[in-house]
Amino acid sequence: MYNSPKTDVKDKMVPHIERVVENCVFGEGPHWDEETQSLYFVDVMDKSICRYVPDTKKVTKANVGAMVSIIIPVKGEKDTFLIGRERELLIITWDGKSDKVSVLKKLKIESDLGTNFNDGKCDSKGRLWIGTVGKWSEDGTVEEERGSLYTIEKDKITKVADKITMSNGLDFNPALKKMFYIDSHKGTIDEFDFDIEQGTISKFGIIK
Repeated sequence: MYNSPKTDVKDKMVPHIERVVENCVFGEGPHWDEETQSLYFVDVMDKSICRYVPDTKKVTKANVGAMVSIIIPVKGEKDTFLIGRERELLIITWDGKSDKVSVLKKLKIESDLGTNFNDGKCDSKGRLWIGTVGKWSEDGTVEEERGSLYTIEKDKITKVADKITMSNGLDFNPALKKMFYIDSHKGTIDEFDFDIEQGTISKFGIIK
């Protein structure tokens, strides 16, 4: 896991990379928590959720028993997180200091037995946007167009896109009313018009 530290004005065009966490098998899904001044992320293949504290340089891990794709703090709930674990979305408690995790609630189990949850992110209204990916075969390939993209808020689950091979990174620009999304198999960055109030996307395009 790497960080790009602050630079002087004259160095703004020069990238600076600093290693902050070592020995990750497959580090993914970084989420900076302003309240605790901590970086949360997952080590997918190590089946672990992780916390890095820059002030102390300390990394804490907790094994959750299966491949994990995201960890996002639950607003207003101390030591409470949403995680994606294979076909499940779980609400858990974790103090970020020990290797012990308690499951509070299962939010959703993906109905397609051939897929797992992958990358996800919350928009500024607290909706979770998360996609699925087909399971990996022994030769390192993924079944094409098996995945989907969902939004989840409270008890409402909406499929917003399908025929996705490897649902991956996404981000929002509320000022421009845009959502950006990656299906890694396509090798492109997709752009959508984004309605933050309704939680909907439209007018698909590709950034070139």
